Formats: sequence, C-alpha cells, structure tokens
Amino acid sequence: MKPRRRRKVCAFAFILCALTILLCTALYVSYSKSAGDKSSSLADLETVEVEEVVEFAPSVPSSSLAHRKDCSLATCFNIYQCGQSKSGLSVYVHPLYRLIDVNGTLLTPPPSREFLELRSAIIRSRFFEPDEDRACLFLPGVDTLSVVRFNGPAIAKALAHHGSWKSTGANHLIFNLLTSNDLRLEEAIVAGGNHRLSTFRRTLDIAVPTWNPLTRSFVRSNTEDSRVNLAAVNLRFASHSIKSAFFKAAHNRSDVLLLDTCPGEIDKFDAVCDQRGTKHSYPHVLQTASFCVVVDGVPGFQATLLDSLQTACIPLILSDDFVLPFGEVLDWKRFSVKLLYFQLPEAIAIVADKTKFNGQRISLMRRQATFIWDKYMKSMSSVALTTLRVFEHRLFADRVDEYHVWNEPTKPSYAHAPLFFPRSSPNEGFTAVVLAYERVSSLFAMIRLLSNVPSLTRIVVIWNNPASSPPALSDWPRIAQPIRVIRSKANRLSNRFKPYDAIKTEAVLSLDDDITMLTVDEIEFAYQVWREHPDRLVGFPSRVHLYNPISRRLEYNSEWTNNVSMILTGAAFYHKYYGSLYQSVLPAQIRRFVDERMNCEDIAMNFLIANLTSQPALKVTPRKRFLCPGCPAVGISADSQHLQERSECIDFFSNVYGYNPLRTVEFRVDPVLYKSPHVPYQMKEFPAVGQF
Repeated sequence: MKPRRRRKVCAFAFILCALTILLCTALYVSYSKSAGDKSSSLADLETVEVEEVVEFAPSVPSSSLAHRKDCSLATCFNIYQCGQSKSGLSVYVHPLYRLIDVNGTLLTPPPSREFLELRSAIIRSRFFEPDEDRACLFLPGVDTLSVVRFNGPAIAKALAHHGSWKSTGANHLIFNLLTSNDLRLEEAIVAGGNHRLSTFRRTLDIAVPTWNPLTRSFVRSNTEDSRVNLAAVNLRFASHSIKSAFFKAAHNRSDVLLLDTCPGEIDKFDAVCDQRGTKHSYPHVLQTASFCVVVDGVPGFQATLLDSLQTACIPLILSDDFVLPFGEVLDWKRFSVKLLYFQLPEAIAIVADKTKFNGQRISLMRRQATFIWDKYMKSMSSVALTTLRVFEHRLFADRVDEYHVWNEPTKPSYAHAPLFFPRSSPNEGFTAVVLAYERVSSLFAMIRLLSNVPSLTRIVVIWNNPASSPPALSDWPRIAQPIRVIRSKANRLSNRFKPYDAIKTEAVLSLDDDITMLTVDEIEFAYQVWREHPDRLVGFPSRVHLYNPISRRLEYNSEWTNNVSMILTGAAFYHKYYGSLYQSVLPAQIRRFVDERMNCEDIAMNFLIANLTSQPALKVTPRKRFLCPGCPAVGISADSQHLQERSECIDFFSNVYGYNPLRTVEFRVDPVLYKSPHVPYQMKEFPAVGQF
C-alpha cells in the first residue's frame, strides 16, 4: 500500500475511534445522570437495593381501596403465615415499584430518602426474609410515608400488583407517618403517626412517631443545667384562640417562651420569635426550656412532639384522643406530661407546681426522654425496627421483652422476668433446687424420683450444713440430668432462694430434702400449671392465715382446710426472678428476722410475691399429707410453739409492709377428669395424680 493511501486509512480509523469514544462517553454521562436522578434520595445513605419494577397502568381505579375498621389481629391477620420461621418475626421486602400511565406519566412518587432508609434497615436486620413464601409480614415497594406525596388510586393500583396482597392486604405493613387516616387499606397493618382512639385498631395497627427530617442535622447540647425557662410553646400555625389562651396563661411570666413565626419569614423553618420579638434558632431554642407544650390539632403537632424529645425537653401533651407512639411498650409517664385538651389554660400552672415537678424529677424525666429518643426515634431505621419489635411482641410469647428492656437505660441490679404480661412461660423445663442438711437417704430418693420427671433439666443441691461435707461424688445417684452441689458458708434458710448461676431456667422447683412422697405426674402437672401462671407461687403444701378477734392478730393455721393463702416452699414452683428479689428487694429487716429465727422464709416469699402481684398462691392436686417415710408422726409443724412462732412472723411481716398482702382463696388446680371413673386410666394425661 502506498504511503499516502496508508495515511488516509489511518486518519479515517482515528476519526472513527474518536467518534466511538465520544458516543460511549455521551451514553455513559446520560446514563449516569439518569441513574443519579433515580437514586438522588440515596445520598449519604448506605443501602441494600433490589431490582426496581416498572409497571404499565392502562387504567387506574377511580378510588382507593376500602378500609375495614372492625379488623383485629384475630380477624384480619393470617397467623399461620408466621409459623414457618423459627427465629421470630420475618418480613419480605418487595422490590421498588413505579407505576406509569399510557402517556408515560409517573403515578407513584419516587421513593423518599426516609423510605429507602426504612427499607434498608429492615433488609439488614434479623427480621428480613428473602423468600416471599416463608415471610410473615410484607413491606410493599411503594413509598406511602407522606400523604402529600401519593395519589390514593395510584397507590391502590400499585399495591394490587403485589402478588402477596391477595385483594385484602392481610399481613402487609403500611408505613404512613404524616396521616394514618387517608391511607388505611382494607386489612393491612398501618404503622401511622396520627392514630386516634376512635379509629385505632388496637391489636393490628401500630402508633409510630412522625420523624422530622428537617431536624436531621441537629446536635443536642450535653449541658445538664442550661434550662433557664420553664416552658416553650410552639404557636406556629396555631389558631387565634389557642394563641390567646397561652398569652393569657403566660402573662407576667418571663420563663415561658411563646414561639411564633418571625415577621417576614413565614417560610423559614429554622427561625422563630418569642413574644418579645427576640429571634431564636429552631429547634435549638427548645433546649432552654424544661417543658415543651405540644397541642393536638395544630399542624405539625406530631413533628413538634418528636422535636421536644430530640432536644430533651419534656413534652407537655394536650390531647383527648391521640395514640402515643409505641405506647403499648413505652412508659410515657416517665418522660412526658399528658393533659386533656380542656386543661390548656392551666397547663403552664400545672408544670410550674414545684411540689409535683421539682428539679430532681424534671432532671430524671429529661434523661428518660433522651434515652427514648436515642433508642427508638432518632432515625427512620430506629422507627422501622422498633415497629417490628412491637409487632413481634404481640405475636410470639417467647419474644416478649420485659418492661425494663424497653424503658430503662441500664439493666437493674436484680433480674427481671416477663411476669406481668398475658402470656405463658416457654416450655424450657425447670431446675429443681433442693435444700439439704444431713438426710442423705431421703435426698438420694428424691433425686431418683426427680430424674423421671419429663420437664426436669437440672438438679441443684444446696448443702446447708457447713459443719460437714456432702456425700462423695461416687455415692450420688447416676441420672441423665446434671447435678450441681453448692456448699453454703452458713446455715441460712434464705440460701434456697439465691439466684445461683447454676439455675439456667425461669422455673425453679424449691424442695426440702425429705419431700419424697410426690409422684412424677404431680410434679410434671404442677410445672405445667406454673407455665400458665409464671407470676404465682405454685405448689403442694398449703396453709392459711386467720384473724383472731381475741388477740386481734393474724395467726398461722396448719389445719387441712380448703382455704389457701400460702404455699410452703418445701415443694413449690416459683420464678427465678423472685429469688433475686428476695435477696435485694425484700425488706432487710424481714431477711434478718428470718435468719435470726431460722424460720418463716417460706412465709416471707409468699409476702413478697403477693405484694408484687396482688395475686394468691396456687395449690395444685388434692394431696395434703407430706410426711416423709420414717419421720415422726408429730413433727415441728404440729408443735404449738412452732405455730406461735409462725404467727409472730405473719404479724411482724405485716407491720413491715404496712398491711397484709396475702390473699385467701378457696381454689385448687387439678387435672381435667382425673377423678372420673368413666375415663380409662391409660387415657389420663396425669394418671398418678390423686392416686394415694
């Protein structure tokens, strides 16, 4: 090829390559720009994304879906859908949906930053289930957070495209923060920020906080004593009557800030002016006040409530029917003041009363508000995950968190347990704690008996004789369950109630070393009864206290009566929680009284539990005789001196508590049909109950 022609070919090839590079660059820039527009809400947000589904909508329904006001967890929720996961609540997150009409108009709003953050939090959490068929809840791929961003009919159409919707929306979780009334779709669960008592479906819907994205960058001051004002009242957008009422209530008070829009700055969110015309930065100004008045009915009411918590300003809520966010698990009395709307004129005077709200109480409430904000409401991620925890709290008994887990910044020094919820204890078995001294033969007989009880997991023997050693390891019975022997340093009856680390279960069966007359069925049945009543003392030997009109004192009675007010802990189930409380919460003078007299630790435990629960102890099975083989016919319990000492215990404990918490009932728990002659022995679940 000639040189001149070769140069032409090279020049043409160079130009072609340059055009190709320019075209690819243009396409890349165009794609990057569109992708950047599409994901603009993802700025500074680390998220896990799934594919985006674009649906074509040839027609859009004329109205949004209906709303069933009669729904509850029992009627509008498929609980059987939730049994496929062993790890608790599971949530499937649908791909993002965009719906366009025939003209190419976008009918559904682009996902907001907050919605993407919510989705990301769920996808990264333990609740996420990637398999749609195994999920308990479903999060739609349409952003429904804000009422101003969606078109109801279009949202209804988009939701209908989800295969899991199945025309009713059951098991679908709809987050709708700015209003919960305009988008309550059929049987779906509404996590809303404006729930009202009249329309709130208590067991289905969830009240959540309306998180305010405009205060995202706010940084709270760490100073503790900078509150120079009693209260701050945000009157922006308030009616003339509300403003007048607060101006009258704050008359001649320099420690009350009435905050309103500054003149000429009606569209400026981060600036407010007080009644004297002084300009303040919002929400920073709320940090100068101890209380922030939040009036229901004023636009932005829900956001103002959250702004108060964010600034550690105690919310003073004036509302008749607002459902407080996460109110079923959070104790709002600890960090807010709730008044009815008619109390508006006197609201300032109420919190100004130093006898009710002194400096110490205000400081505690502010610290609690800070804890609640930081743990549950600081971000959309916190709101989303707390919402799922609350719903899991409703569904799964073994996932119920205790009061202190939700409401206390630090774990208390004593153990807590979920005793005061309408639930049963999980079937994890029980630990038998045996108080032993020197009766080795009866102790070993008891261990052999216990080893046959199906729900037994472990035996802990408290060797309460410091003067002698327990039997050699080779002498103990060989059983399938582990045995742990703990030597006490001193012979104290209260040693039986210590929450030893060896106790791994909630249920504790307290036994004396001579209780060998019980049957396997009786023990197993008592444990199953305790599971239904984990807050009660459940057991066999019962006693009652009676009032003596002559001595005008309460007396201990050991006669075999049908009335029961105490269960002796020589053979009784209790929760390990109460063992901790016996050591740390039971009045110290009662513990000293028991240790000095070597008596009445069982009565003290009955007093402790009855005082906490206001519930009677539960006697199970008809057994009344508890004499061990070889024991004398007349023992310590029948001695008159013993009865007198026990009566003195009841009298002393009542004086310490200031009242007698014991409850007397004529009630006993027995297996169903255990005495019926028409049911064959082999068909009874606990055939050895009552057979003696």
